[in-house]
Amino acid sequence: MKTDFSACILTREAALRDRLVDISGAYSPESDCFAVLAEKTGREFQVTACGLLLLDSLLIKHKINRSELIIVGGTAPRIINRSDISFDIAAEESCVMCCLSLGEGAKAGCRISRSSVTVSESCLDMGTITACGTKYFYSIDGQERNTP
Repeated sequence: MKTDFSACILTREAALRDRLVDISGAYSPESDCFAVLAEKTGREFQVTACGLLLLDSLLIKHKINRSELIIVGGTAPRIINRSDISFDIAAEESCVMCCLSLGEGAKAGCRISRSSVTVSESCLDMGTITACGTKYFYSIDGQERNTP
C-alpha cells in the first residue's frame, strides 16, 4: 500500500466553486459529490471543496484515471467503485489536508491539529505542516504495517 498527502489553506468560496466546476467533468458522470457539494455553503463547503481539489491533484500525480472513479457524498465524499483507492479529508482552523491511499484494501485516515495528534496503532506517518506561518501536526492512518 502507498500513501500520499497534500494540504492547503482554505480558499474563498467563489473561487472554489469555479474550480470544482472545472474538475467535475474529469470524473465519472455517476459521481454525485459535486452536485451535492454545490448545495452547501460556508465552512462545510470550503473544507470539502478544498479537500476534493487536493484529492484531484493527488490522483493526477499518481496517474489515476479520474473518469473511471465514482465519488459520492458531499460532506464525507468517498470512492465507491474502487477498493484499491481510499482518501480522507481533515481540517483544523484554516488548514485542510487530504490523504490518499493506493493498493489492495486501501484504507486512509488523517488527522490534523494545532497541538499534537493522537497516534493510533495503524499510524503510517506523522509530522508537521507549516501553512501561512502556522504549524500543524498531522498523522496518517491506514492498514497496519506488515512486520518481517
